[in-house]
Amino acid sequence: MRKALAIALALSAITLCACASSANKSTSDEGPIQDTAPEIGQPTTPQYVHIVDAPTEESRVPCVSTNSPGADIDAVRLFDDSSLSGVKATLTECQWLEEGTRCEQNLYDDESKAEGKPNGSPIDGFVSLNSGSIVCRWSEEKVPVTGNVIQIIEMSSGPDREPYQVRLCNDAMAADCGEFQDSKTPTSTFPAFPLLF
Repeated sequence: MRKALAIALALSAITLCACASSANKSTSDEGPIQDTAPEIGQPTTPQYVHIVDAPTEESRVPCVSTNSPGADIDAVRLFDDSSLSGVKATLTECQWLEEGTRCEQNLYDDESKAEGKPNGSPIDGFVSLNSGSIVCRWSEEKVPVTGNVIQIIEMSSGPDREPYQVRLCNDAMAADCGEFQDSKTPTSTFPAFPLLF
C-alpha cells in the first residue's frame, strides 16, 4: 500500500514539474515583455535658417536698372557670442523655398552662393532674393543656442540697402518656425535668443 502511494506521489510531482516547464517555455518563446509606454518627445532644435526678401517702396530698385534684384545675401555666420570672435557655423544645403519672380532677369539666382564663408565680392558670390526666399541648414550640424549671435551679410549699402527678414526653423519647408526678425543694416547681427522658439 505504501509503495503504491509513493508511486502515485512521484507521478504527481513529475506531472507538476512538466506543467511548470511547459509554462516557462511558453513565456520564453514569446520573448521579453515589451515596454509599450509612448516615448517622451525630444526637444527640437532650429537647424534651418529662412531668409525672406522684404522690399519696401523706398528700396524697390526698378527691374530695368539692376541684374541683382532684392536683398543680396553673401553669407550667414553663427558666432559663439557677441564678441564675434569664434565662428561656430555657416550655411549649407541652401535651396529656394520660393524663387523670386518680381524681376524677370536675375543674374544672381544661385542659392548656393549664400553658403560658406563671406567672400565680399560685389560681382559674384551672393544670391539675389528677387522677392523670394531661401532656406539653408547650419554647417557641421550645429544649432543656435542662447548666447549665440547670428550675422547676415547683405551686399548693398547706404540708400540702396535692400531689407530682408530672417527666422529659425526646425524643417527645410519652413513649416515649424519662430518669429521673423527684420534687418536693420546690410550687415545685421541678431542675438539668437529672440529667434529661438
